[in-house]
Amino acid sequence: MTPVIVGVGQYTDRLDSPQYRGLSSVELAVEAASRACRDALDDPRIFAQIDGIGALRTFEDSIPRYSTPFGKSDNFPHSIARRLGATPRTAVWAKVGGDTPQTLVSEFCERVAAGSLRVALVVGSEAIST
Repeated sequence: MTPVIVGVGQYTDRLDSPQYRGLSSVELAVEAASRACRDALDDPRIFAQIDGIGALRTFEDSIPRYSTPFGKSDNFPHSIARRLGATPRTAVWAKVGGDTPQTLVSEFCERVAAGSLRVALVVGSEAIST
C-alpha cells in the first residue's frame, strides 16, 4: 500500500479579527483537522475511519513555566479525536521540535505502507494569543 496525503487544513484565530473566538489548543487543532478531513473527503463519515492520530506537543505542554489557570488536556491527541468523533487505535503525543511534524508524517506513512493504519491524522496547534 502506498501512503498518500489526501487532505490538508489550517486555521488561524487572529486576535485582531472580528471573528476571533479565543480557541484553546485543542479547539484550534480540531478546527484545522476538520478542514483537512473535509479537504480529503467532504463526508463526515471520514472521522470514524481515522485509526491513527499524531499530535504535536504544544509549547505550553513542553515547558513547565507555561501554564493555564483554567486547566488543559492531559491527553491531547485523544481530546482532539473525541471532539472529531474519531476512535483511533493509535494515538501519539509527540515532542515539540522543528522536525517533529515531518517525523510524524514519516512514521504514519510507514504504518500505512505496512498495513497497520489506513487513515491517519497529524495535527498541531498553538494558542499563544489565547
